[in-house]
Amino acid sequence: RATSRRVYVDMLTRLSQPDSLRARNAADILGEFKYDASIPALSAALSNPIYTGEARAAMARALGTIGRKSAAAPLTAALTDSDPLVKAASLDALRSVEGFHDGMVAVPLLKDADSQVRAEAAVTVGMMRTSQGAAALVQALTSDPSALVRKKAAWSLGEIGAPASVAGPALQQAAANDASPFVRSLARASISRLAN
Repeated sequence: RATSRRVYVDMLTRLSQPDSLRARNAADILGEFKYDASIPALSAALSNPIYTGEARAAMARALGTIGRKSAAAPLTAALTDSDPLVKAASLDALRSVEGFHDGMVAVPLLKDADSQVRAEAAVTVGMMRTSQGAAALVQALTSDPSALVRKKAAWSLGEIGAPASVAGPALQQAAANDASPFVRSLARASISRLAN
């Protein structure tokens, strides 16, 4: 117990030093400890531009692993970060935060410049059953250049039970004509899950 306490204190100290590699590793360990008391330090490090995007993405993942409600605010704030690694990791982490269901925070990111961010946004909208995101998902399904994003959009339309009048034509078109067999398959599966 004394050893783990020393390790915990050492990891917190690393988050106040300007070494991205050490801070990233510290975030991984702090996440595994799952102590609520780590959230303020991880949150501060997540928004600290001294660290690389990779390190700050590790902060986001750690906050998601801890999963407490108080992690929602810093993760939501990180969705406006300039680094796509940070945005993608923050979206993923938000899905693990207890009591967080506001998938609307992900809807604007369906138009992000980075395809991984757009894919994470589509998954977030689907997992949080954000029916208000149906039109944005349809837009992603019909026009996104990334097959990964189109696949996640097709899946999410089924998850949210989008209205057939909104999503049906786009899913039918994707099921018949999308260049990706994965998109076609998920579009077919989602058609049966639409709301009448």
